[in-house]
Amino acid sequence: MNLLELGLLDFSNSLAIQERCLKKLEEDRQETLIILEHPKTITLGRNSQDSDLKQSALSLKENNIEVLKIKRGGRATCHMPGQLVIYPIMKVIGRSGGLKQFVYDLEEVLIETLKHYNIQGKRKQNSAGIWLENGKKIAFIGLGLKKGLSYHGCSLNVENSFELFEAIIPCADPNAKLTSISYEAGKNISVDEVKEVYKAKFNTVFKTHFNITKNK
Repeated sequence: MNLLELGLLDFSNSLAIQERCLKKLEEDRQETLIILEHPKTITLGRNSQDSDLKQSALSLKENNIEVLKIKRGGRATCHMPGQLVIYPIMKVIGRSGGLKQFVYDLEEVLIETLKHYNIQGKRKQNSAGIWLENGKKIAFIGLGLKKGLSYHGCSLNVENSFELFEAIIPCADPNAKLTSISYEAGKNISVDEVKEVYKAKFNTVFKTHFNITKNK
C-alpha cells in the first residue's frame, strides 16, 4: 500500500492529489493512505445546510479561512494545524463487509490510536466518528465514494485549538463538545508522534503494510 505524508497542505491541492490516487487505484489497484494537516478550512459535506455556518462564508474568507462544499458524507466540519487528517484511497465495494465494515475498521484504527494514550474512545450508534465517555467528540469521519473507491476520510484532534469550530455547527449537532488527545492527556502531544502510532494501528487493523513512502 502506498503512503503519502504531505505535511501542511491546503485542501484544494489535497483533493487534486486524492483524484490522482483514485485514478491510479483504478488503473493498477494500488491503494494509498494520505496523511497530512490542513490550514484553517471549513468543509461542507453533501448534506450540509446554510444554517451549519454561524458566520457568512464571505466573512470567513476575509479572515483567510477557506469554505468549501465537497462531495463527502456528513455536514460541516473544520480542519486546522494540529489536527491529523487521513484520506484512505481504497477499494470499498467488493471488500469483505462492504462500506459498513470499512467505516467500522476506520473507527477501530482511531480507537486503537487513542488507547495508546490511555484514552477510551467509543462509537455512537448511527453516527460516524469517535467520542469519549464524557460525551466529547475527538475524531470525525466523512467519506466520499467514486466507482466503489473511497476518498476523503478521517480527522483526529491532536493538539489543535477549537476556535474555528465556533464558526459552525459541527456535524449538525448544536450541543457538540470537542476535545483532543493533548487535552485529554494533560500534556502536549504532537501530530508527528500520533501519526506514527496511527500508521502502526492502521497496518494492524487493515492487515496491510506500506511499501512506498513519499514525502511532499
